[in-house]
Amino acid sequence: MQNNSPKSGPVKGEDFFKLVCGFVIEQGGEALLSFSEEEKKIQARLHQPQAEQGIDELCSYLLGATQEVLSQSTGTEIQYAKTIQEIASVHLKPDVGCFVQFNGDYQGLLIMNFSTSAALELFREYMLHMGMPEEEIASSHVSEEVIDSIGEFVNQIIGQFRQKIEQRYGLVAHNSQPKAIHINEAITLSIGPQKNSEQYRRLSFRIHSLPFQAEIAFETSQFRSIEAL
Repeated sequence: MQNNSPKSGPVKGEDFFKLVCGFVIEQGGEALLSFSEEEKKIQARLHQPQAEQGIDELCSYLLGATQEVLSQSTGTEIQYAKTIQEIASVHLKPDVGCFVQFNGDYQGLLIMNFSTSAALELFREYMLHMGMPEEEIASSHVSEEVIDSIGEFVNQIIGQFRQKIEQRYGLVAHNSQPKAIHINEAITLSIGPQKNSEQYRRLSFRIHSLPFQAEIAFETSQFRSIEAL
């Protein structure tokens, strides 16, 4: 009588693969493997790309911070374009621009540009939301009150932006005091001398259909969770 019991000794190669992975069904001369549900889950995890995020992920945090700060400050809906634009460089642009640099575990530069109408509308809604009579609100975009308010908006935006990154990734950075200015011509800015190591994006917003933009320069990097390694 033939003995069908398994042979003793080490199991190698294909026999080991069959033993570990499951039952083999012979069909058309090809070996088809049947995996358990748990094995399928493990395989799916092994074949998933490692989680990594870069500047586009950070732009979503910037978008959220901008919308939150300006909506809360003005009591007005802030609309945004559902598109992140990749651009060749970042600029301070007319009529009112504000820039702030941030450094630490990561580094970059945030610029916000406002048309005259957008800057005045943000300031007007902010003052009305604070309870100031409309006749007492400054009507010139070059007035100190308007420029200072834009700088304060950007200061709050960069603060929330950094906070969101710290909560998500555990990375910390600090920013300089934002500088808002009235500007007549565009000025190109960068983080440092090695411009080719930077990435640039633009986000577009509206208040009452009046446009303004955020432009960000960020060092070329990917944020990868250790849990995914």
